[in-house]
Amino acid sequence: MTPEPRGRRRSGPSSFQPGLATDVWNALGLKAGDVFVDLGCGPGDYALDAAKRVGPHGTVLALDTWNRVLGELHADAKRADLTTILPVCADIAASLPVAAHRVDACLLAMVLHMPGRTTHLGLMLDEARRVLKPGGRLGILEHAGNDQLPEGHPARRLTPEWFTTAAESHGFSRLELMELNRSWLLVLAAVTP
Repeated sequence: MTPEPRGRRRSGPSSFQPGLATDVWNALGLKAGDVFVDLGCGPGDYALDAAKRVGPHGTVLALDTWNRVLGELHADAKRADLTTILPVCADIAASLPVAAHRVDACLLAMVLHMPGRTTHLGLMLDEARRVLKPGGRLGILEHAGNDQLPEGHPARRLTPEWFTTAAESHGFSRLELMELNRSWLLVLAAVTP
């Protein structure tokens, strides 16, 4: 068996596309010095790219329950000399290990269509709202085309409108909806308490 080249993603699927990430960061208003949380980071491709965007004075918290990919993300960040990424083993469907009102932007990228995730959506939204600064932004990036799934499939209902309704009841307001290469990005703002 041939070992994989250094720097190549070794574990977990990724929906990351560099051009798509730029659109996501622009929509979230992510800039140098910001604190960013990648909720359910998987192999961490968005976290690595966000670290370049927030620069040496920003912070990227990459949360996932999969220790193996977090270890690989830590190694990838070290190789790339990205010292502002903090991989954290945490369940995004529980209390987040982040102080209140500390975060400028959060991203849920291709996470919520996974089985059972929307069961805990209310708690995830409450926790994202708690950690975001007033006016901070939450991005939900998901696959388009759920209407092509068979009738009765659980992911069929996961439309931007469904997420908007859920988010509005948890202290968010809808800012923008973008179509991005067979995906959609819903950008929400944490309403000032």
